Amino acid sequence: METTKTVRDSNIELLRILTMLGVIVLHYNNPAIGGGLLYAAEGSANFYLLYFLESICMFAVNIFIIISGFYLSGSDERKTIKPLELLVQVIVLSVAVFTLKIVLGREAFSATGLLMAMVPNNWFVILYIALFLISPFLNAIFHVASGKTLKTMLVVLLVVLSIYPTLVDVFSEISGNKLVGLSTIGAYGSQWGYTLTNFVLLYLIGAYLRKTDLRIRSGKLLLFLALCIILLIGWARVNDFIGFTGERSAWVYSNPIVILGAAAVFLLFRNLKLKPSRAINALAKGAFTVYLLHAVFVVQLNIPQYAQGNVFALAGHILISAVVIYGICWAVYWVYDLCTAPLFRLIAAKGKLPVIKLELLTNASSGDTKSTRDMQ
Repeated sequence: METTKTVRDSNIELLRILTMLGVIVLHYNNPAIGGGLLYAAEGSANFYLLYFLESICMFAVNIFIIISGFYLSGSDERKTIKPLELLVQVIVLSVAVFTLKIVLGREAFSATGLLMAMVPNNWFVILYIALFLISPFLNAIFHVASGKTLKTMLVVLLVVLSIYPTLVDVFSEISGNKLVGLSTIGAYGSQWGYTLTNFVLLYLIGAYLRKTDLRIRSGKLLLFLALCIILLIGWARVNDFIGFTGERSAWVYSNPIVILGAAAVFLLFRNLKLKPSRAINALAKGAFTVYLLHAVFVVQLNIPQYAQGNVFALAGHILISAVVIYGICWAVYWVYDLCTAPLFRLIAAKGKLPVIKLELLTNASSGDTKSTRDMQ
């Protein structure tokens, strides 16, 4: 979900599309939405197909943040109209869904229901906006630090924000006790990676990949990615056998394997040599809308029938459902954009909203460089 005007690389835009399809698959399996893994018989071909897809698609959300870190680290200016655009879209679509449910007779109108529909209660959006606003100051680190220092910083942060809290979660699972106060993320463990600390770590990884222009051969990346998927599948099965009390340590966004696997996927697509594609770039623009709306359609799928049926029918159902849902949400995006873009252009033209800018000041006498923020 990129929010600055940049030249769109079609290889990365294709990755946005595929990762959003991956989010749809995650919620196809999610017990609170689609429930695919709940309905598939344990040990069956369907079960392991869903297990395999779950392990692959776990990289999706992290990839979005790495992409943002890669591109946003190239700019030190943040227009606060961008978070406003995101929040307005969340609210408008939420109210639209609420209204549609009432019209279809699936929900009765209530003032409380309308109020809750108007609250932008979306963990990803709120954390992303927070990351967006502080990102210029994260960029300051890359302006003053050497490549060696940045590498050391990422290793330390990976240990402190990912590896150690994951080990705490694993110990909690093995011991059968929820360990409060031992994690470096917060009192209640890694919180599945639904944290600003995880977003900051992923952002810095993306920024590091941009600054160092790191390139790894696709063959090595594919081998590493395959190893990550195998480890995640095995780890998740261990979770099944030993049980878990609060957080499942395998399929969480803060798992170091999930973080490193996401980085490997990004580097793989960066290696792709794709010519600029208007079709790919246009489809990718609707990715955020797909994220906001796809669950509305996933819950309507007849998932139990396919999860308990033929494995090839299940695979086809997942693929077709994901593509169709993306297409519907993409169409909604274009209607929404057609209606709201003039308003946001008008607001931007008036220039009343503040802009966060990073200004680097160099002390010529001492050679020290420090960063300050300028609010306009």
